[in-house]
Amino acid sequence: MIRPFHVYKINEKIMKIFVLGHRGFIGSHLVRRLLAIGHTVKTDGILHWGETFDVVVNAAAKTHLNNIFDPDLIEANYILPAKVYQRSERIITLSSCSARHPESSPYAMSKKWAEHLSLQHPNSIALRIFNVYGAGASRGIVWWLLQQPDGAKITVRGLDLIRDYVTVENVVDFIIKDALPAKRKVHPFNNKNLPLVPSSNCGIVDVGTKVGTSTMDLINLFQKISGKIFDISVVEADKNDPVEMVAWNSRIENPVLLEEGLKKLING
Repeated sequence: MIRPFHVYKINEKIMKIFVLGHRGFIGSHLVRRLLAIGHTVKTDGILHWGETFDVVVNAAAKTHLNNIFDPDLIEANYILPAKVYQRSERIITLSSCSARHPESSPYAMSKKWAEHLSLQHPNSIALRIFNVYGAGASRGIVWWLLQQPDGAKITVRGLDLIRDYVTVENVVDFIIKDALPAKRKVHPFNNKNLPLVPSSNCGIVDVGTKVGTSTMDLINLFQKISGKIFDISVVEADKNDPVEMVAWNSRIENPVLLEEGLKKLING
């Protein structure tokens, strides 16, 4: 059962924020930005039940686990979110575009579950993040291409798959500017000034560029910018891989498109 609301200080710029998953790709970028702004951030890995925060960000998850009964998947992607959503603070969950197709993998199903929990909480938003890339990544096709030497023989699965590629900087900007604030308004049915969150700042929100790029176009663009030439062989996509995953309702203003993002990543 969700406890009563903690009062969110909308007139104060500095907030007390707990970030789960702070060692991960997005989480580490987010923590650095929050600290640079001046927010108080806790990241000790244990969400203390007796301590109150303005915002709890759940960026923790186990990925690429193919066994639905894997203990790590169950602990990180099911049990932990269930505990987080028992709290009364503003909750931000970093979900994944894979949640659109929960049948595609155990990971995708777990993200769909976290989104379901988010919809039950009165002050929560789930960010359905698309193919994020950038400095510090340790997985993903853009990261993988960066590891390949010139002339490498690479095997690519599904050259016609369409994906939406978004920079980690765009994702962190959106979290800070759009997801952190929980604007309040007076409850229309009583005079207690109970806090409500506008629907535009709750629910499930896509975080992407709304531009799709095929795997082949990505590789060609990467080769053009990097100057590398790969010897490419192709295998069919997995039968569970969705053909197209592109953001629909993303509210990122002026997103960094793929060519610009790759140039910055490759050339510095």
